[in-house]
This record gives sequence, C-alpha cells and structure tokens, in this order.
Amino acid sequence: MNPLLNEDVEISIAGVRQLHEISLKKYKVDLSIYALTSFKRRLVRFIETNDLINFDVLLKRIDKDEKLFANLLTSLSVEVTEFFRDPALWRYFRDDIIPALSRNHDSIKIWIPGCSTGEEVASTAIVLKEAGVLDRSEIIATDVTDDIINSVKTKIYPPAKYEISEANYKRYMPESDGDFGKYVFNDKNGFKIPESLFKNVNCLKFDYSDELKIRGINVIICRNNFIYYTAQFQEKLLELFSSKLAFNGYLIIGNKESITWCKDMAKYTAVNENEKVYRKTSPY
Repeated sequence: MNPLLNEDVEISIAGVRQLHEISLKKYKVDLSIYALTSFKRRLVRFIETNDLINFDVLLKRIDKDEKLFANLLTSLSVEVTEFFRDPALWRYFRDDIIPALSRNHDSIKIWIPGCSTGEEVASTAIVLKEAGVLDRSEIIATDVTDDIINSVKTKIYPPAKYEISEANYKRYMPESDGDFGKYVFNDKNGFKIPESLFKNVNCLKFDYSDELKIRGINVIICRNNFIYYTAQFQEKLLELFSSKLAFNGYLIIGNKESITWCKDMAKYTAVNENEKVYRKTSPY
C-alpha cells in the first residue's frame, strides 16, 4: 500500500456528484444508481487497494484513464459469494421450483444478473444437471464489465474457495453426503468447472442502461444486489425484472433483502418467505 495514502479517506457529497458527472458524461455510465453509504465504502476500498492517495486523485485519474474506470466498475459490482451459498435456497430450487417448471415448460430459461464471479451460475447448472433438465435449460449470466464476464467464462476458482464450497454442497445434499468434488477438476490456479456444465450458459455484458432483448424468463436469481442500489433504482430494477419474467416465473433475491415496498411487488406472491422467493402471479 502507498505510504502516502491518507489514513482516513474523505469523500464529500459534492465529490460523489462530481464522480457521477464524469462517469455519465465520459463513459455513459450512471453511478447514481448506487446507495450512497455502501458506494462511499467501496470507493474508499478501491482508493486504498489502488494506491490512489485520496479521492481527488481518483477523480483526476478516472477522467483520463478508461481502464481504471472499468476496474472501478468491476469493484462496485463484484460481490463475495460462494458455491451453494444458503443451501436451503438451493434445496428449495431443486425440490419445488424445478419440478414445477419441468411440468409446465419444455425448456427452462434462467437469468442471473449481477453474476459476479460465477459461483451462482455454476451452482445453478449443477442443480439443473442433477434434476436431469440441464440439456433443456438456458442460463443467461450478465454483469457490467467485460472483466467480470471473462472471469466467469474461465470457470476457474482459487483453492481457498474449495472448502466452503464443499461444506455448502454437503448441507445442500445431506441425504447422500454430497460430493462437490465430482463437479470440478484441478487446475494450476485452483479448481475448475467442466465445460459440460456451462454448455448452455450464455455470458453477456449488461449494465442496465441498454435493452436486454430477452423475454419469457422462468427464473431470475438476483441475490444480494438490491441492497447496493438506491430506492429509486430498486423500483426501476424490479420493473425491468417484471417485464422479462414469464407469468408464474420465479424471482429470487437475497434472504436479508426486502423489496416488498416496491410497487411492482403487487405482481408477485411470496412462495418461500425465509429464502425470499417470489412467483409472478400477474400476466403483465
């Protein structure tokens, strides 16, 4: 870390607005969608890890350095996650959601926005394979930068993630003392997900400012993303999801998140309160 770095990085409201202006004018990216408190916290972390000394230096660099801005976007989007995080949710997905969709649909389309480093994408593919429906399913994984999407495409994860992944999988599959290892193989940089699990995964860059030309989604898995956005953007995001989700499709959010106050939640019925799973019961 740079020894010249200020011990306490100060970021004013005026400074945040200036960053918003640079981002929108120069890169056509709206950073005002992020809730202020967590946004400032992530900015401080970015300044520290990139040896930028203070916020003013960040502003000057961002205005001229497109790569640095892309790195900032990546840091704002990438969230720490795990394979089979919250195993109870994945059991519900396996035991309730997939059977319901399989009975009523020839194919299953799943969208994972904010896919981060891809653990939830791979977890979804594993559950679909175990249910025997992977071949007739499509997983659309999106995030805001090429760096994130390219990372997901590598399907490589550091060794440190294996232990928690294996523990989560065993909790998800306690009846058979689940073996997570059968779904991965060793790589020089850690462990890797086989290509066969990703054959129906489509990874796309999407930052919510463009039109995503997909419809008839059966499941949207957007866990622990809403909490980082302003209330105004949460409303907008839910409206987007509603427009993409098919009638009787499922929306899954983080189990610590709450969006019940959003107007579009009138279109949904809670089917699992603990795991925050909702079914769209409005045809519109």
